[in-house]
Amino acid sequence: MWTSYTPVIWKLSQFAFPELPTGVRPLQHPKTKPDMKKLPSYRTVVSLGALLGALVPVPAAFGQAYLVNDQFDDLDRIGGLTGASTSSSSPSIGTPTATNTQWVSHRQNELVATGSGMTWTMSSASRMVIGYFPTFDVADYADGVTVNLGFTTGTAAGNNNFRIGLLDSSATGYRVTDHYNATDAAFAGDLGYAFFSNGSNVGSSTTNLSGNLVERTNAGSTDLMGTAGDWTAVEAGNKTGTGYLAGGGSYDFQLQLLLADGSLTITTTFTDRATSDVILSYTVTDSTPSTTTFDSIVVRLGSGSGQYDTLGLDYLTASAVPEPSTYAAIAGVLVLGLAVARRRRAAK
Repeated sequence: MWTSYTPVIWKLSQFAFPELPTGVRPLQHPKTKPDMKKLPSYRTVVSLGALLGALVPVPAAFGQAYLVNDQFDDLDRIGGLTGASTSSSSPSIGTPTATNTQWVSHRQNELVATGSGMTWTMSSASRMVIGYFPTFDVADYADGVTVNLGFTTGTAAGNNNFRIGLLDSSATGYRVTDHYNATDAAFAGDLGYAFFSNGSNVGSSTTNLSGNLVERTNAGSTDLMGTAGDWTAVEAGNKTGTGYLAGGGSYDFQLQLLLADGSLTITTTFTDRATSDVILSYTVTDSTPSTTTFDSIVVRLGSGSGQYDTLGLDYLTASAVPEPSTYAAIAGVLVLGLAVARRRRAAK
């Protein structure tokens, strides 16, 4: 792609550095001293940089910015500790950062950071874990935001529902310690979207995964993920995939979010990481989104160890491609810096 823009870039560089002898590239020192009066002004150089940034698109892979990139490769799950010994009163979570998200668990002493992922060792009473990360707003990114959660299932023991949600908890703030009840005042006011499996068919079942993307419409409820009636399908009708979440498997859950003309389009995808096979993928659009801001992700199983004995959490990322104007600004600064360096060199 870059090759097609070479003539454009070359012409612009010739404009920026008109005194260069024939055959000398802008990054080479000329043998003849340039006429300083003929060099472009600072304003011209900045404008040139903006034009260059607008004309030359940057590949998404190059421009991708991580808003969250936690590989769970440390021992800090909650407040600087692994989470192997917790109670309903301590420890409290620290401040989430892009590379160090903070997590709370429905039950104490269950979700433990190992330095190479987090392991959720469940009992029959286990239900839910919540991870908090720095807030981002999809509206800030013209090309949208992609959220990925990697997880590994343990031995399958039975079946129940499976739910993963992306939420905005700003109304009442974070739940800061482990061992909370199914209902909690910290959950009132939370908004967001979640994948709800269709019925109790996740665990040892070999039935293809099916479900729907739902929006939390009863925001006043203190039951975050347990009551299906607090959530409404963005589009009616369950979606059915071509595979299932088998025990002992490694999977990637992805939400792609794009805001355009006031509507939020969300693509939900489950992928088998071992085979790269897509298990389920579908897209819905919410024309009246309740929020475009998010700061937490929630994982809930209907019967804990009644489905899997463990659930490993492998990574959490949120990535975005910045606005084209960002690249224009970067290009402008680079060209300006080069021009200043040449002025100083010529002055000597």
